[in-house]
Amino acid sequence: MRQLRTVFKGLTHRSLFRKVEAKVEDKIGYIYLNSPSDFNALSIDMRNSISQAIRSHEASNDVKVILFLSKVPKAFCAGANIKEFVGKTAKDFDNNDIFKDIHDSIYQAKKPILSAVNGVALGGGCELA
Repeated sequence: MRQLRTVFKGLTHRSLFRKVEAKVEDKIGYIYLNSPSDFNALSIDMRNSISQAIRSHEASNDVKVILFLSKVPKAFCAGANIKEFVGKTAKDFDNNDIFKDIHDSIYQAKKPILSAVNGVALGGGCELA
């Protein structure tokens, strides 16, 4: 029987659990993107959840490899959620890599990280892939 592994300590927003899902099965740490309404556009909450899932899988002795997948047909990841950019100026983004936490989690990981891309991958979605 498959077990869904909770890796989102401290998060209470129920829909967030469905947008990023993590589980461990057969030594593989799965991270699923599941936000069909925006083709898995990476909101701040999703980016934080992805980083937490990576760190959790990295710390687990039950995981030998980490695998990103999408549950959204024809879309892996549309990149950053640009709706969050409304009202911001270029100065708001100076020296601010919005994907820094994900990048750091990936680059610091010792375990192999793979992405099964089946569909659109744009912007930050290409970086994640």
